[in-house]
Amino acid sequence: MKIKKFFVLSLLIIIPVCASSQQHYNLLSLMINETGDITQDIRKNMLAERDGIIYDNTGNPCDGFHTDYYDNEKTKVRITGRFKKGLPVDVVRGYFENGFIKFRYTPYNKSYKYCGRKYNYCSYTVYDESGVCLLYMDDKKGMERKYNTDGSLFSILYYFRKGSEMIHYEEYYEDKKKKAVIYDKKKFDYDENGRFRRYWERKSEKYDKKSGTMAATFYFEEYDISGDVSRQGRFYTNLYEHDQWLHITPEFPESIDSVPLQDFREILFPRLGLKDLYRWDYANNKTIITRYKQQGKAWVETERKSLPRLKSND
Repeated sequence: MKIKKFFVLSLLIIIPVCASSQQHYNLLSLMINETGDITQDIRKNMLAERDGIIYDNTGNPCDGFHTDYYDNEKTKVRITGRFKKGLPVDVVRGYFENGFIKFRYTPYNKSYKYCGRKYNYCSYTVYDESGVCLLYMDDKKGMERKYNTDGSLFSILYYFRKGSEMIHYEEYYEDKKKKAVIYDKKKFDYDENGRFRRYWERKSEKYDKKSGTMAATFYFEEYDISGDVSRQGRFYTNLYEHDQWLHITPEFPESIDSVPLQDFREILFPRLGLKDLYRWDYANNKTIITRYKQQGKAWVETERKSLPRLKSND
């Protein structure tokens, strides 16, 4: 596979993802419930969230304009916004105790239903205590941006909210160079010098309702400093968490060695004309390692050995 093919990106290709206003609302709920154990006991001058509904200090769903404070003297605003039957209908703002804005949640008029409940499309912005924007999400624009604490761009995501489908995702190093690109169940990794290093492709997946995980089979290619393939193969992992309301991008391992157990691995030595093939014998808890030597276009087996089952970082 030629490296240049990896750089042909198409915004028309989409994959399942997890961008949604429900995710925004989960963030809002965390912000509202962050001070003390108020989900069990609504305290004086404290808004609380229970099962997706926001309550005021009387224990009733919020209706109208409400302001929540850090102190009993009501000098330090914590959250302020307008609600209807416990749901935000206008901008909701949160603040740090030092007065700097902490988040801004803006619901749009357009809505959708999830698990029998109605939610509005929205935008959501999060800041740190010095006023630096850390996260900006907007369903109307179909975009999410994450930032580092110095204000530099960490990642950008484009998605279709309807159907929770991703178009394109990019991640960056602090100097704005690309670190990773994801689209169409494929991921492309780059080093800090901008050199292409690794290609991933998620081949198949199966959701396990009982465990809440998504078993997936991956194909990978890894490249050395000269651009030659140094390793390639495929592996199976059951660590892919599948919850479209919590994860904004498809899960990929950070590195090949981070995969706990691989079903298959092939390591190539191009200059030597050799390759080692690892297969796991689950019945006997063994790892079968077969060495091949290249003869023309064919690979000829030269050695085979069986060892106690190896982990991927061995």
